[in-house]
Amino acid sequence: MVQHSHIEVEGIAAELVRKRVKRLNITVYPPDGRVMVSAPHRMAMGDICRAIAKRADWIRKHQQAFAGKPRFVAPRFETGESHYFLGQPYTLAVTRQDGRPAIAMRENVLAVNMREGEGSNSCESLLYAWYRQQMKELVPGLLGTWEQVVGVRAGDWGIRRMRTKWGTCNIKTGKIWLNLELIKRPVHCLEYVIVHELVHLLEPSHNKRFAGFMDRFMPRWQKVRHELREWDMGG
Repeated sequence: MVQHSHIEVEGIAAELVRKRVKRLNITVYPPDGRVMVSAPHRMAMGDICRAIAKRADWIRKHQQAFAGKPRFVAPRFETGESHYFLGQPYTLAVTRQDGRPAIAMRENVLAVNMREGEGSNSCESLLYAWYRQQMKELVPGLLGTWEQVVGVRAGDWGIRRMRTKWGTCNIKTGKIWLNLELIKRPVHCLEYVIVHELVHLLEPSHNKRFAGFMDRFMPRWQKVRHELREWDMGG
């Protein structure tokens, strides 16, 4: 059972999630520096608070870094906006005319054709449907390659939009979920998440054994992880 609560330590407000994990983990999320602490069910509150206090400077450093970045502005899905695909920005060009709704990519432009009268919600739905199709075509080859490298096979995989995670893995079923937003990032970021989730089939926790596997299969994984963290989840 997962239990949620809120605590404050040395002026740092955090969401505390108690779940079946072996050790405490602290994460600071962009864009607003939200702090989440995951801890084992049996860990004493005093130990949790001391762990947060010990990493207070680290937490504030990341919060300040996020505060110094331009805030993410929700897209309006209108002509002239920049939208990313595989790490590259494309200018959105929206037209409304008779014919089947479609998206075409040419040079640095994502051309979206919609029917007359359709608004930004339809443009967003059409664009994300296109993103999903592109990712469905890309993942099988990457997954197959990395399954051979890691030496495990995913029970299944799927794509969904997630607010705080780039990927998840169900250890019992072996199913991997990948965040649809990854299709906007460079391919090596998608590969990193695939490897990360596959390694969880060898080691469920983020411990030294897990890090050892990552070092073996993807030596530059920490650099890619840092790069991925620089991207806003919804940007």
